[in-house]
Amino acid sequence: RSDRRTPEVKQAQFSVREAQLVTFFEQRDAERSEASVSVDEPAVPWVSRGVWRRWFLVRWDPEGWDPEGPPLGLPADHRTAADHATPVPQSEFDNAPTAEIVGDWAPRRAADWAPAPKPSEKPLDELEADITKATPSPFPFTAMSWPVCHSRLAVMVWEGNVGLPPDGIGLPMGVPAQVEALVKAAQGAEPWDLRLGWDGNAVFQCSECGRLYWRGYEA
Repeated sequence: RSDRRTPEVKQAQFSVREAQLVTFFEQRDAERSEASVSVDEPAVPWVSRGVWRRWFLVRWDPEGWDPEGPPLGLPADHRTAADHATPVPQSEFDNAPTAEIVGDWAPRRAADWAPAPKPSEKPLDELEADITKATPSPFPFTAMSWPVCHSRLAVMVWEGNVGLPPDGIGLPMGVPAQVEALVKAAQGAEPWDLRLGWDGNAVFQCSECGRLYWRGYEA
């Protein structure tokens, strides 16, 4: 209530911050290319290539990069992304927007491109173990339950802690708008109206049916 900024001022300030973040990622990408450091494939198939690349650039330090170190330069004792894997409720499944699959599993014409493996269909207890023991992440998602759809872990296609809105992570045409709509509906406000902006939000997609699911991960 004490914030007297107009929506136009808030949007302008948010746009400045967004431009700074884009510049940061472009600089990191250029440093990585100059050092001939390739972005590895995601360590697990339930994290998309786009998210993994952003995580890599957030964690990668051109001065201290160790190619023999753990994924993303994580400490040896930090491997857990979330505490639970939970089947999507029927009501959410029925109302979830369906979008173009992010493309990690669809063949492309590029000669050097290979489809990524889809998350495997498994019993829930095995999916729970995958989330709690096998998912490297630079951020702890302590309050988040990873959605399960069609007996598979949904794929994280975007998350706000890298500091970029959905259209800044290379999602296919149309998908960023649907992701943004999900986040706004969950938060009940435009991101620039909130202190953390995009942070604390993640969106997942079922690799089987294309449904999109929002989850919050701030404790």
